[in-house]
Amino acid sequence: VDYSVSGQYTCSTKNTINSQEKPSSATLQINVYSHTDVTMTTTPPPRGRPYYLTGDTLTITCLVEGAPRSSFTFTKDNSVIKSYKNDSSDLDVTASDHSVVYKYKRSKLNLNDNAEFSCSSTNSFTSGNTNMDKEKAVIKVYEPVRVMMSVSSPYP
Repeated sequence: VDYSVSGQYTCSTKNTINSQEKPSSATLQINVYSHTDVTMTTTPPPRGRPYYLTGDTLTITCLVEGAPRSSFTFTKDNSVIKSYKNDSSDLDVTASDHSVVYKYKRSKLNLNDNAEFSCSSTNSFTSGNTNMDKEKAVIKVYEPVRVMMSVSSPYP
């Protein structure tokens, strides 16, 4: 059973006895509830590297599903991220009836972007449950090695 069966259902009957119509109906409301489910993905570092370099771009996507709709926490090093309103990053939100997608985008990574990101969610169906769904991603950013050479001439 999934969310698509939620709704109001009516059953109607008509019976004719002794030439009299006797209509009858009953209405049933079905609500499908579920625990929350969090899926977290990150854009992979460029060129197949297992790490990011300063200047790279990172997108972290968190898909939160559940009914009723979940409350959601997105953190960077245990600090809640709300919304960044500058040129370098933003938290975009797209919602539907039973899911919400959060995207955190950071362009031109720097060494301060080394962090642990996490997404967690809970809803009224799971509110008494201390095991809320949570996913984590650890982002490592390194400075590329730059070699400077100086060549001196033997001639004055």
